[in-house]
Amino acid sequence: MVLSLRDGLGQFCTSSRDRLRTGRSALTTIIRANSVSDSLRPAVERTVHHNSSSR
Repeated sequence: MVLSLRDGLGQFCTSSRDRLRTGRSALTTIIRANSVSDSLRPAVERTVHHNSSSR
């Protein structure tokens, strides 16, 4: 009983640590995508404005 409880606790700690690692990597990916979209936004807005004015 105590052994299985300790095993479950260890598995929970390991899974939460993995979840934390994957969450952090996803967060860095989101931040990187946001910075890329920030750098691309002026060009996209210029293209959209050009297309709408030429219509």
